[in-house]
Amino acid sequence: MKHKLFLPLTIATLCGQLFISCSKTGPVSTEPIKDSTLVNLNTYFDSIAPRCMGSILITQGDSVIYKRNMGYADIEAQVPITDTTLFKIGSITKSFTALLTLKAIEAGKLSLDDTLSKFFPNVTIPNADRITIFQLLHHRSGIQDYGNDIEGALLELGQQPQSKEQMLERFSQLKTNFEPNAAYRYCNTGYVLLAYILEQVNDKSYAELVKEQIAEPLGLTHTYSLSDSISTKSYRYDENWQVAPLCHPSVCYGSGDIVSNAKELSKYAYALGTGFFGKEILAQMTNFIDGYGMGLFSMEMFGIPSEDGKLHFYHGGLIEEYYSCMKYDDGQVTIALFNGLGINHSSLQWYINSIQNGDKVYIPSLHFMTLDSLQINEYVGEYICDSDTLSMTNNGKYLITESLGAPWPIKFEASTKDFFRSLEFDIDLTYNATRDSIQFRMGGDNLIFVKKK
Repeated sequence: MKHKLFLPLTIATLCGQLFISCSKTGPVSTEPIKDSTLVNLNTYFDSIAPRCMGSILITQGDSVIYKRNMGYADIEAQVPITDTTLFKIGSITKSFTALLTLKAIEAGKLSLDDTLSKFFPNVTIPNADRITIFQLLHHRSGIQDYGNDIEGALLELGQQPQSKEQMLERFSQLKTNFEPNAAYRYCNTGYVLLAYILEQVNDKSYAELVKEQIAEPLGLTHTYSLSDSISTKSYRYDENWQVAPLCHPSVCYGSGDIVSNAKELSKYAYALGTGFFGKEILAQMTNFIDGYGMGLFSMEMFGIPSEDGKLHFYHGGLIEEYYSCMKYDDGQVTIALFNGLGINHSSLQWYINSIQNGDKVYIPSLHFMTLDSLQINEYVGEYICDSDTLSMTNNGKYLITESLGAPWPIKFEASTKDFFRSLEFDIDLTYNATRDSIQFRMGGDNLIFVKKK
Protein backbone atom coordinates (compact mmCIF):
# COMPACT_ATOMS: atom_id res chain seq x y z
CA MET A 1 0.00 0.00 0.00
CA LYS A 2 1.36 3.38 -0.98
CA HIS A 3 0.53 6.02 1.58
CA LYS A 4 1.57 8.74 -0.87
CA LEU A 5 -1.72 8.14 -2.67
CA PHE A 6 -3.28 10.27 0.02
CA LEU A 7 -2.00 13.69 -1.03
CA PRO A 8 -3.57 16.33 1.23
CA LEU A 9 -6.53 17.71 -0.68
CA THR A 10 -5.72 21.24 0.47
CA ILE A 11 -2.22 20.89 -0.95
CA ALA A 12 -2.94 19.00 -4.15
CA THR A 13 -5.83 21.18 -5.27
CA LEU A 14 -4.38 22.22 -8.61
CA CYS A 15 -3.15 18.88 -9.85
CA GLY A 16 -5.32 17.87 -12.77
CA GLN A 17 -3.93 14.37 -12.87
CA LEU A 18 -5.19 13.26 -9.48
CA PHE A 19 -8.01 11.16 -10.91
CA ILE A 20 -5.88 9.18 -13.39
CA SER A 21 -5.05 6.17 -11.27
CA CYS A 22 -8.64 5.02 -10.85
CA SER A 23 -9.95 6.03 -14.26
CA LYS A 24 -8.78 3.25 -16.59
CA THR A 25 -11.49 1.74 -18.75
CA GLY A 26 -11.80 0.26 -22.21
CA PRO A 27 -11.88 2.44 -25.32
CA VAL A 28 -14.44 5.23 -25.10
CA SER A 29 -16.97 5.15 -27.92
CA THR A 30 -17.32 8.35 -29.92
CA GLU A 31 -20.52 7.17 -31.60
CA PRO A 32 -23.70 9.13 -30.82
CA ILE A 33 -24.82 8.29 -27.29
CA LYS A 34 -27.62 5.75 -27.14
CA ASP A 35 -30.82 6.14 -25.13
CA SER A 36 -29.66 3.38 -22.76
CA THR A 37 -26.54 5.41 -21.98
CA LEU A 38 -28.65 8.41 -21.02
CA VAL A 39 -30.78 6.21 -18.78
CA ASN A 40 -27.68 4.76 -17.12
CA LEU A 41 -26.19 8.22 -16.58
CA ASN A 42 -29.42 9.38 -14.98
CA THR A 43 -29.61 6.24 -12.83
CA TYR A 44 -26.03 6.75 -11.67
CA PHE A 45 -26.50 10.43 -10.84
CA ASP A 46 -29.80 9.65 -9.11
CA SER A 47 -27.92 7.24 -6.87
CA ILE A 48 -25.17 9.67 -5.87
CA ALA A 49 -27.22 12.90 -5.87
CA PRO A 50 -27.35 13.19 -2.05
CA ARG A 51 -23.56 13.56 -2.02
CA CYS A 52 -22.95 15.29 -5.31
CA MET A 53 -23.49 18.90 -6.42
CA GLY A 54 -22.55 20.04 -9.89
CA SER A 55 -23.20 20.32 -13.60
CA ILE A 56 -22.64 17.70 -16.34
CA LEU A 57 -22.85 18.41 -20.06
CA ILE A 58 -22.15 16.16 -23.06
CA THR A 59 -22.23 17.67 -26.54
CA GLN A 60 -21.61 16.51 -30.11
CA GLY A 61 -20.84 19.56 -32.21
CA ASP A 62 -23.64 22.04 -31.54
CA SER A 63 -26.01 19.36 -30.22
CA VAL A 64 -26.58 18.84 -26.51
CA ILE A 65 -26.67 15.09 -25.87
CA TYR A 66 -26.90 15.06 -22.09
CA LYS A 67 -27.27 17.75 -19.45
CA ARG A 68 -27.86 17.61 -15.74
CA ASN A 69 -27.56 20.08 -12.86
CA MET A 70 -27.65 18.89 -9.25
CA GLY A 71 -27.56 20.55 -5.87
CA TYR A 72 -26.82 24.11 -4.84
CA ALA A 73 -24.41 26.84 -5.80
CA ASP A 74 -25.11 28.30 -2.36
CA ILE A 75 -26.71 25.98 0.18
CA GLU A 76 -27.19 28.65 2.82
CA ALA A 77 -29.11 30.90 0.41
CA GLN A 78 -30.79 27.91 -1.30
CA VAL A 79 -29.51 28.96 -4.73
CA PRO A 80 -29.69 25.94 -7.06
CA ILE A 81 -27.04 25.09 -9.64
CA THR A 82 -28.19 26.14 -13.12
CA ASP A 83 -26.71 26.31 -16.61
CA THR A 84 -25.10 29.66 -15.75
CA THR A 85 -23.54 28.71 -12.41
CA LEU A 86 -19.84 29.52 -12.28
CA PHE A 87 -17.28 26.97 -11.13
CA LYS A 88 -13.56 27.26 -10.54
CA ILE A 89 -12.08 24.94 -13.17
CA GLY A 90 -8.74 24.39 -11.42
CA SER A 91 -6.00 22.95 -13.59
CA ILE A 92 -8.02 23.10 -16.80
CA THR A 93 -6.66 26.66 -16.62
CA LYS A 94 -3.33 25.20 -17.80
CA SER A 95 -4.78 24.59 -21.26
CA PHE A 96 -5.59 28.32 -21.49
CA THR A 97 -2.04 29.21 -20.42
CA ALA A 98 -0.52 26.78 -22.92
CA LEU A 99 -2.72 28.17 -25.70
CA LEU A 100 -1.71 31.77 -24.87
CA THR A 101 1.95 30.76 -24.78
CA LEU A 102 1.75 29.18 -28.23
CA LYS A 103 -0.06 32.25 -29.57
CA ALA A 104 2.78 34.41 -28.21
CA ILE A 105 5.29 32.14 -29.96
CA GLU A 106 3.28 32.38 -33.17
CA ALA A 107 3.43 36.17 -32.87
CA GLY A 108 7.22 36.08 -32.48
CA LYS A 109 7.20 37.24 -28.85
CA LEU A 110 8.53 33.97 -27.44
CA SER A 111 10.43 30.86 -28.45
CA LEU A 112 10.09 27.33 -27.11
CA ASP A 113 13.85 27.44 -26.53
CA ASP A 114 13.79 30.58 -24.37
CA THR A 115 15.04 29.91 -20.84
CA LEU A 116 13.74 31.16 -17.51
CA SER A 117 16.85 33.25 -16.89
CA LYS A 118 15.87 35.48 -19.83
CA PHE A 119 12.73 36.60 -17.99
CA PHE A 120 13.82 36.33 -14.35
CA PRO A 121 17.52 37.32 -14.33
CA ASN A 122 17.42 38.43 -10.70
CA VAL A 123 15.53 35.42 -9.31
CA THR A 124 17.58 32.39 -8.26
CA ILE A 125 15.24 29.74 -9.63
CA PRO A 126 17.14 26.42 -9.82
CA ASN A 127 18.44 25.66 -13.34
CA ALA A 128 16.91 28.89 -14.66
CA ASP A 129 19.55 29.09 -17.39
CA ARG A 130 18.64 25.59 -18.65
CA ILE A 131 14.88 25.31 -18.19
CA THR A 132 13.00 26.18 -21.38
CA ILE A 133 9.46 27.23 -22.24
CA PHE A 134 9.03 23.84 -23.91
CA GLN A 135 9.91 22.04 -20.66
CA LEU A 136 7.56 24.21 -18.59
CA LEU A 137 4.68 23.46 -20.96
CA HIS A 138 5.35 19.70 -20.84
CA HIS A 139 5.98 19.52 -17.04
CA ARG A 140 9.60 18.51 -17.66
CA SER A 141 11.45 21.32 -15.86
CA GLY A 142 12.37 19.32 -12.77
CA ILE A 143 11.42 22.22 -10.47
CA GLN A 144 9.57 21.29 -7.32
CA ASP A 145 5.81 21.82 -7.39
CA TYR A 146 5.11 24.51 -4.80
CA GLY A 147 1.59 23.13 -4.40
CA ASN A 148 2.38 19.43 -3.92
CA ASP A 149 6.04 18.99 -3.00
CA ILE A 150 6.11 21.37 -0.03
CA GLU A 151 3.76 20.14 2.69
CA GLY A 152 1.26 22.79 3.75
CA ALA A 153 2.60 25.41 1.30
CA LEU A 154 -0.58 25.92 -0.68
CA LEU A 155 -2.76 25.98 2.42
CA GLU A 156 -0.49 28.63 3.91
CA LEU A 157 -0.18 30.73 0.77
CA GLY A 158 -3.85 30.57 -0.19
CA GLN A 159 -5.10 32.38 2.89
CA GLN A 160 -3.97 35.79 1.62
CA PRO A 161 -3.34 37.47 -1.75
CA GLN A 162 0.22 36.92 -2.96
CA SER A 163 2.13 39.34 -5.16
CA LYS A 164 4.28 38.23 -8.08
CA GLU A 165 7.35 39.18 -6.05
CA GLN A 166 6.23 37.07 -3.10
CA MET A 167 5.57 34.06 -5.32
CA LEU A 168 8.93 34.39 -7.09
CA GLU A 169 10.67 34.59 -3.72
CA ARG A 170 8.96 31.31 -2.80
CA PHE A 171 10.02 29.75 -6.08
CA SER A 172 13.64 30.79 -5.52
CA GLN A 173 13.66 28.57 -2.42
CA LEU A 174 12.48 25.47 -4.28
CA LYS A 175 14.75 22.56 -5.06
CA THR A 176 14.77 20.25 -8.08
CA ASN A 177 13.40 16.74 -8.55
CA PHE A 178 15.53 15.94 -11.62
CA GLU A 179 17.59 17.54 -14.37
CA PRO A 180 15.67 19.61 -16.96
CA ASN A 181 13.90 17.42 -19.55
CA ALA A 182 15.03 14.18 -17.85
CA ALA A 183 11.48 13.13 -16.90
CA TYR A 184 7.83 14.15 -16.60
CA ARG A 185 6.46 15.38 -13.26
CA TYR A 186 3.29 17.44 -12.97
CA CYS A 187 4.26 20.91 -11.75
CA ASN A 188 2.04 23.89 -10.98
CA THR A 189 5.11 26.08 -10.49
CA GLY A 190 5.91 25.98 -14.19
CA TYR A 191 2.50 27.26 -15.24
CA VAL A 192 2.54 30.15 -12.77
CA LEU A 193 5.91 31.13 -14.26
CA LEU A 194 4.43 30.90 -17.78
CA ALA A 195 1.64 33.31 -16.78
CA TYR A 196 4.23 35.80 -15.50
CA ILE A 197 6.23 35.44 -18.74
CA LEU A 198 3.11 36.01 -20.83
CA GLU A 199 2.48 39.26 -19.00
CA GLN A 200 6.05 40.40 -19.67
CA VAL A 201 6.08 39.73 -23.39
CA ASN A 202 2.55 41.06 -24.01
CA ASP A 203 2.64 43.96 -21.54
CA LYS A 204 -0.85 42.99 -20.41
CA SER A 205 -2.30 41.14 -17.44
CA TYR A 206 -3.02 37.43 -17.70
CA ALA A 207 -6.74 38.20 -17.22
CA GLU A 208 -6.67 40.61 -20.20
CA LEU A 209 -4.97 37.99 -22.37
CA VAL A 210 -7.57 35.33 -21.51
CA LYS A 211 -10.36 37.76 -22.30
CA GLU A 212 -8.94 39.23 -25.53
CA GLN A 213 -7.35 36.15 -27.10
CA ILE A 214 -9.67 33.33 -25.99
CA ALA A 215 -12.96 34.41 -24.41
CA GLU A 216 -13.96 37.23 -26.78
CA PRO A 217 -13.14 35.38 -30.04
CA LEU A 218 -15.35 32.50 -28.83
CA GLY A 219 -18.09 34.73 -27.42
CA LEU A 220 -17.53 33.51 -23.86
CA THR A 221 -18.90 36.02 -21.36
CA HIS A 222 -18.66 33.90 -18.20
CA THR A 223 -15.15 32.50 -18.62
CA TYR A 224 -12.38 34.59 -17.13
CA SER A 225 -9.29 34.72 -14.95
CA LEU A 226 -10.08 35.72 -11.37
CA SER A 227 -8.64 38.75 -9.65
CA ASP A 228 -10.36 37.75 -6.42
CA SER A 229 -12.64 35.00 -5.09
CA ILE A 230 -16.06 34.50 -6.66
CA SER A 231 -19.28 34.54 -4.68
CA THR A 232 -20.19 30.91 -5.35
CA LYS A 233 -18.87 28.38 -2.85
CA SER A 234 -17.50 24.88 -2.79
CA TYR A 235 -18.42 22.36 -0.12
CA ARG A 236 -16.88 19.38 1.62
CA TYR A 237 -19.18 16.59 2.80
CA ASP A 238 -18.79 15.36 6.38
CA GLU A 239 -22.21 14.12 7.53
CA ASN A 240 -23.49 17.32 5.91
CA TRP A 241 -22.19 19.97 3.53
CA GLN A 242 -19.62 22.37 4.96
CA VAL A 243 -18.21 25.44 3.21
CA ALA A 244 -14.61 24.88 2.12
CA PRO A 245 -11.81 27.40 2.83
CA LEU A 246 -11.01 29.69 -0.08
CA CYS A 247 -7.73 29.67 -1.98
CA HIS A 248 -6.86 33.14 -3.29
CA PRO A 249 -6.49 33.11 -7.10
CA SER A 250 -3.16 34.94 -6.98
CA VAL A 251 -1.66 31.72 -5.59
CA CYS A 252 -2.69 29.69 -8.66
CA TYR A 253 -2.10 32.32 -11.33
CA GLY A 254 -2.12 30.69 -14.76
CA SER A 255 -2.39 27.22 -13.24
CA GLY A 256 -5.83 27.24 -11.61
CA ASP A 257 -7.44 30.68 -11.48
CA ILE A 258 -10.09 30.55 -14.24
CA VAL A 259 -13.85 30.20 -13.75
CA SER A 260 -16.43 29.08 -16.30
CA ASN A 261 -19.67 27.16 -16.67
CA ALA A 262 -20.36 23.88 -18.44
CA LYS A 263 -21.77 25.41 -21.63
CA GLU A 264 -18.87 27.80 -22.17
CA LEU A 265 -16.20 25.29 -21.25
CA SER A 266 -17.75 22.85 -23.73
CA LYS A 267 -17.58 25.51 -26.43
CA TYR A 268 -13.92 26.16 -25.58
CA ALA A 269 -13.00 22.45 -25.69
CA TYR A 270 -14.75 22.02 -29.04
CA ALA A 271 -12.93 25.06 -30.44
CA LEU A 272 -9.60 23.61 -29.30
CA GLY A 273 -10.35 20.21 -30.79
CA THR A 274 -11.53 21.52 -34.14
CA GLY A 275 -8.53 23.80 -34.66
CA PHE A 276 -10.28 27.15 -34.12
CA PHE A 277 -7.01 28.58 -32.79
CA GLY A 278 -4.94 27.03 -35.57
CA LYS A 279 -4.03 23.51 -36.62
CA GLU A 280 -0.35 24.01 -35.75
CA ILE A 281 -1.19 25.16 -32.22
CA LEU A 282 -3.51 22.15 -31.79
CA ALA A 283 -0.79 19.81 -33.05
CA GLN A 284 1.68 21.18 -30.50
CA MET A 285 -0.81 21.02 -27.63
CA THR A 286 -1.56 17.37 -28.46
CA ASN A 287 2.06 16.32 -29.02
CA PHE A 288 2.00 14.04 -25.98
CA ILE A 289 5.25 13.14 -24.23
CA ASP A 290 4.84 10.72 -21.31
CA GLY A 291 1.08 11.29 -21.57
CA TYR A 292 1.14 15.09 -21.43
CA GLY A 293 1.14 17.57 -24.29
CA MET A 294 1.05 21.33 -23.75
CA GLY A 295 -1.74 21.99 -21.28
CA LEU A 296 -3.54 18.75 -22.20
CA PHE A 297 -3.39 15.09 -21.17
CA SER A 298 -3.60 12.20 -23.61
CA MET A 299 -6.47 9.72 -23.29
CA GLU A 300 -4.29 6.61 -23.03
CA MET A 301 -5.35 5.99 -19.45
CA PHE A 302 -8.91 5.69 -20.77
CA GLY A 303 -7.84 2.96 -23.19
CA ILE A 304 -7.51 5.20 -26.24
CA PRO A 305 -4.07 5.15 -27.91
CA SER A 306 -2.77 8.49 -29.17
CA GLU A 307 -2.07 6.96 -32.56
CA ASP A 308 -5.62 5.71 -33.32
CA GLY A 309 -6.03 8.37 -36.00
CA LYS A 310 -8.59 10.40 -34.06
CA LEU A 311 -8.17 13.33 -31.72
CA HIS A 312 -8.68 12.78 -28.00
CA PHE A 313 -7.57 14.87 -25.03
CA TYR A 314 -8.64 15.86 -21.56
CA HIS A 315 -7.69 17.81 -18.49
CA GLY A 316 -9.07 17.85 -14.98
CA GLY A 317 -8.80 20.08 -11.97
CA LEU A 318 -9.16 20.23 -8.21
CA ILE A 319 -9.17 23.47 -6.26
CA GLU A 320 -10.77 24.07 -2.87
CA GLU A 321 -13.60 21.49 -3.16
CA TYR A 322 -14.27 22.19 -6.84
CA TYR A 323 -13.65 19.27 -9.20
CA SER A 324 -13.63 19.66 -12.97
CA CYS A 325 -13.09 17.53 -16.05
CA MET A 326 -12.92 18.55 -19.73
CA LYS A 327 -12.77 15.68 -22.22
CA TYR A 328 -12.72 15.76 -26.04
CA ASP A 329 -13.36 12.48 -27.92
CA ASP A 330 -13.23 12.96 -31.69
CA GLY A 331 -15.83 15.75 -31.64
CA GLN A 332 -17.74 14.65 -28.55
CA VAL A 333 -17.16 16.88 -25.52
CA THR A 334 -17.82 15.89 -21.91
CA ILE A 335 -17.74 18.56 -19.20
CA ALA A 336 -18.16 17.76 -15.50
CA LEU A 337 -18.03 20.60 -12.98
CA PHE A 338 -18.70 20.07 -9.28
CA ASN A 339 -18.63 22.36 -6.26
CA GLY A 340 -19.26 19.52 -3.82
CA LEU A 341 -18.43 15.82 -3.85
CA GLY A 342 -18.99 13.49 -0.94
CA ILE A 343 -17.67 10.65 -3.07
CA ASN A 344 -14.27 9.97 -4.59
CA HIS A 345 -13.72 12.00 -7.76
CA SER A 346 -11.71 9.18 -9.35
CA SER A 347 -14.67 6.85 -8.91
CA LEU A 348 -17.02 9.47 -10.34
CA GLN A 349 -14.87 9.85 -13.47
CA TRP A 350 -14.59 6.08 -13.86
CA TYR A 351 -18.37 5.68 -13.79
CA ILE A 352 -18.95 8.46 -16.35
CA ASN A 353 -16.35 6.99 -18.71
CA SER A 354 -17.61 3.43 -18.30
CA ILE A 355 -21.25 4.36 -18.89
CA GLN A 356 -20.29 6.37 -21.99
CA ASN A 357 -18.34 3.34 -23.21
CA GLY A 358 -21.37 1.07 -22.74
CA ASP A 359 -19.61 -1.04 -20.09
CA LYS A 360 -21.67 -2.91 -17.52
CA VAL A 361 -21.46 -1.06 -14.23
CA TYR A 362 -22.96 -1.69 -10.81
CA ILE A 363 -24.72 1.42 -9.64
CA PRO A 364 -23.43 2.29 -6.15
CA SER A 365 -25.75 2.47 -3.19
CA LEU A 366 -25.64 5.21 -0.59
CA HIS A 367 -27.59 3.10 1.87
CA PHE A 368 -25.71 2.68 5.14
CA MET A 369 -26.40 0.94 8.44
CA THR A 370 -26.40 2.85 11.70
CA LEU A 371 -24.12 1.24 14.30
CA ASP A 372 -23.91 2.22 17.94
CA SER A 373 -20.59 2.71 19.67
CA LEU A 374 -20.56 -0.80 21.15
CA GLN A 375 -21.10 -2.36 17.72
CA ILE A 376 -18.31 -0.22 16.20
CA ASN A 377 -15.96 -1.38 18.97
CA GLU A 378 -16.09 -4.89 17.54
CA TYR A 379 -14.06 -3.64 14.54
CA VAL A 380 -11.48 -1.59 16.44
CA GLY A 381 -7.82 -2.63 16.55
CA GLU A 382 -4.46 -2.58 14.81
CA TYR A 383 -4.08 -4.60 11.62
CA ILE A 384 -0.80 -5.46 9.89
CA CYS A 385 0.11 -6.03 6.24
CA ASP A 386 3.86 -6.43 5.72
CA SER A 387 5.32 -3.23 7.20
CA ASP A 388 2.06 -1.25 7.02
CA THR A 389 -0.27 -0.79 9.97
CA LEU A 390 -3.96 0.01 9.69
CA SER A 391 -5.17 1.39 13.01
CA MET A 392 -8.97 1.38 13.30
CA THR A 393 -10.59 3.43 16.06
CA ASN A 394 -14.07 4.47 17.18
CA ASN A 395 -15.15 8.10 17.36
CA GLY A 396 -18.54 7.18 18.84
CA LYS A 397 -20.39 7.24 15.50
CA TYR A 398 -18.03 5.85 12.87
CA LEU A 399 -15.08 3.56 12.32
CA ILE A 400 -12.07 5.84 11.84
CA THR A 401 -8.45 5.57 10.75
CA GLU A 402 -5.69 8.19 10.76
CA SER A 403 -2.96 5.79 9.68
CA LEU A 404 -3.09 6.28 5.91
CA GLY A 405 -1.57 9.75 5.61
CA ALA A 406 -4.82 11.47 4.65
CA PRO A 407 -5.30 15.18 5.46
CA TRP A 408 -8.02 14.35 7.98
CA PRO A 409 -9.31 11.15 9.67
CA ILE A 410 -10.90 8.76 7.19
CA LYS A 411 -14.46 7.88 8.16
CA PHE A 412 -15.88 4.46 7.24
CA GLU A 413 -19.62 3.83 7.09
CA ALA A 414 -21.17 0.38 7.39
CA SER A 415 -22.95 -0.74 4.21
CA THR A 416 -23.74 -4.23 5.50
CA LYS A 417 -22.48 -6.36 8.34
CA ASP A 418 -18.66 -6.50 8.25
CA PHE A 419 -18.47 -4.30 5.14
CA PHE A 420 -17.43 -0.64 5.46
CA ARG A 421 -16.88 2.05 2.84
CA SER A 422 -15.20 5.44 2.60
CA LEU A 423 -16.90 7.14 -0.33
CA GLU A 424 -14.60 10.14 -0.07
CA PHE A 425 -11.41 8.13 -0.60
CA ASP A 426 -12.93 5.16 -2.46
CA ILE A 427 -11.80 2.55 0.09
CA ASP A 428 -13.64 -0.65 1.06
CA LEU A 429 -12.98 -2.69 4.21
CA THR A 430 -14.34 -6.23 4.42
CA TYR A 431 -13.89 -7.93 7.80
CA ASN A 432 -13.88 -11.70 8.14
CA ALA A 433 -16.44 -13.31 10.45
CA THR A 434 -14.09 -13.31 13.47
CA ARG A 435 -12.94 -9.71 12.83
CA ASP A 436 -9.29 -10.73 12.93
CA SER A 437 -8.50 -9.79 9.32
CA ILE A 438 -9.53 -7.13 6.81
CA GLN A 439 -9.63 -7.25 3.04
CA PHE A 440 -8.58 -3.72 2.10
CA ARG A 441 -9.45 -2.32 -1.34
CA MET A 442 -8.27 1.08 -2.55
CA GLY A 443 -8.31 1.73 -6.30
CA GLY A 444 -6.64 -1.31 -7.83
CA ASP A 445 -5.00 -2.42 -4.57
CA ASN A 446 -6.46 -5.42 -2.73
CA LEU A 447 -4.57 -6.29 0.46
CA ILE A 448 -5.17 -8.46 3.51
CA PHE A 449 -4.47 -6.93 6.91
CA VAL A 450 -4.26 -9.27 9.90
CA LYS A 451 -5.13 -8.13 13.40
CA LYS A 452 -2.14 -7.54 15.64
CA LYS A 453 -1.98 -10.06 18.50
